Amino acid sequence: MRKANVLLSSVVLASAMLAPTLTTTAAKACGVAYPAGSYARVAGERAVIVWDAATKREHFIRRPTFDGDAKDFGYFMPTPTVPDVSKESNALIDKVASLASPLVEGSGGAPGSALRGGSGAVAVLQTVNIDDFEIVTLKADSSDKLGEWLKAHAFVDRPSLRAWAAPYLAKGWVISAMRYVAPATATANARHDAGAAHERAPVETPTLRFSFGIDAPFYPYTEPQTDAKDEAAYLTRTGKQGLETRPLFVWLVASEPLEAFQGATLSGPYLHASHEVPTGAITTALGDTSKWGFKPSARTTWTVTYLNQFEDRVAKEDVNFRKAKVLLPPSAANAVTAPTSAPALHGVRAFLGSHKALAALGLLGLLLAVGLVLLRELYPAPKQS
Repeated sequence: MRKANVLLSSVVLASAMLAPTLTTTAAKACGVAYPAGSYARVAGERAVIVWDAATKREHFIRRPTFDGDAKDFGYFMPTPTVPDVSKESNALIDKVASLASPLVEGSGGAPGSALRGGSGAVAVLQTVNIDDFEIVTLKADSSDKLGEWLKAHAFVDRPSLRAWAAPYLAKGWVISAMRYVAPATATANARHDAGAAHERAPVETPTLRFSFGIDAPFYPYTEPQTDAKDEAAYLTRTGKQGLETRPLFVWLVASEPLEAFQGATLSGPYLHASHEVPTGAITTALGDTSKWGFKPSARTTWTVTYLNQFEDRVAKEDVNFRKAKVLLPPSAANAVTAPTSAPALHGVRAFLGSHKALAALGLLGLLLAVGLVLLRELYPAPKQS
């Protein structure tokens, strides 16, 4: 019976490791919505998260790149409170990155004229214009009311966007809707692929900062579900054989090393390096943070943690961060390559998350094999006389 108990414990452990990958759906980072007949997605992102534990305030600085052929599209950022939105120096992310990892290649926003009107169940909390982006922070009673407001004000509205926004609105969060409108020069210079097919050149946003109050740092990891037909039509229009891998680079500035997780599972970008740096280095990298309400001088040292991810992401929910259990020093071994040094469980679950049918068959085979062994242990064949 001891063998049977050991085998049973092993299959229960294997099932626990595999089950989450069989019940979740792949999703991309943050919310993107595009008009019918076109396509847009986040092609990659570089972000810095400054977490001020003393004031429970997160400063989320991001610079995503979008590809696709949509002339305009919407980009959505959920936060628990109204964020302070501003444009930061494009060099900021590079400077922070240099403190904990090899460099990855890759003026403030003026308040806009406030949008008014729309559904009475949707409140416009602020409007900011930065370069080719208009950012409107909205509080809505429901995702349907939000969608109606977006449609009435020439923002993109799709059923998948409403489904994505619903959980955030249900817990009282606000949604910052960012609308990109291609300038006339960009439209005129669009590349021509596959005959008459039009593909807009990749769009890189200015470096934007969202500062907001929250109990613990997070990264907005989910987005509206992509329509497979839209993606296939885009590939046909442009003559592409497939979509390129989308890298995600995140640098965390906090009082201690942090690691990413979803729910109770270690999941999300891989921890690659943690490095304690003096306050002076942080101040130089971030620049003037007085408008943020952030004072680096509150501590003598800060920890910069570098995480990255290259494969498709399996997003059950947003990524949160907690104190890292394993610390990695910055070194040449942590160069920006495929995350071969990541924990084995990360790699296994990432693979299984993209191959659910294969994982299901493997788990079924494992269960059958262990079942047969258990039967033989519990009901041994009678001894021949």
